[in-house]
Amino acid sequence: MIEYKLIEKNNFKEIEKLRKDVFSYNMKEDSFYYRELIDGKMVAIGVFLDDNLIAGAYISDSLNSLYIEQLFVNNNYQKSGIGTNLIKYIHEHKNIFEEYFKTKFDFSKLEPNSKEIVDYYKKLGYIETNDFQESMNKKL
Repeated sequence: MIEYKLIEKNNFKEIEKLRKDVFSYNMKEDSFYYRELIDGKMVAIGVFLDDNLIAGAYISDSLNSLYIEQLFVNNNYQKSGIGTNLIKYIHEHKNIFEEYFKTKFDFSKLEPNSKEIVDYYKKLGYIETNDFQESMNKKL
């Protein structure tokens, strides 16, 4: 059974390990993202299958947009709909993140890192923007 859970502070190392594994990072020191989680500037959500962490996302507040900083899915579960369902869950439950950041989100924002992922995000309703970063927005 799939479950979505906010990651508690004592489990940040577990989700950070999954992120590093998915992106093939071999980092000995804590990442920027890990430090932002510890400082409360970012929140992590995990996808669990039978109590095993298989995917996650790091979320922040960027100019009053729900900003999906990182989205990562265990290699064994990629292209199975896990990432799509996680994005949909984040949008449908934006109130969780609004409460955490004490703000109202009208848009979701993310930054694609390849042409293929741009097409994927477009299918989820995101549009490309011309702001200071190569980002995509979706009205919530």
